Amino acid sequence: MTQVLREIEAALAEAEREAAHINKKIEDLREAAKRLRPYYEPSGGLAYGGTSNVSFDAGARAEGKKDLAGMTIEDAAAVILREGENQGMPSDEIARAAIARGYRSTSSRNPENDPKKIMTSFRVTMKRLTQKFENEGRLFKLKEQ
Repeated sequence: MTQVLREIEAALAEAEREAAHINKKIEDLREAAKRLRPYYEPSGGLAYGGTSNVSFDAGARAEGKKDLAGMTIEDAAAVILREGENQGMPSDEIARAAIARGYRSTSSRNPENDPKKIMTSFRVTMKRLTQKFENEGRLFKLKEQ
């Protein structure tokens, strides 16, 4: 009888370890969905043409215009900053606006156009292009030319 009980307890312990692993995976997936949800919500999500609190060309938004499609990060960021009167914006906000207006990654390392990777690319590229952009803390501006 004790052998049967040991086997049951061992199976129970294994099932609890598996459940803990599955619960961790569920939490990780919930966190990923939480981060991506703002990009894909039909009611104003950035992938559906919504924007952040910065006002851009209203006509482009109303028509769902994808005027930044095919542009480089440098050019797309410059367009967005000019429309925001070069007030300074965080790179993530610039990237979100660009995505909403048709920007897509051309990198072979991002074939899925993952918004998080695109935001990282905007930040890195704008920091690197010191002749065109300046950053004060988290905010980027076009350099006066």
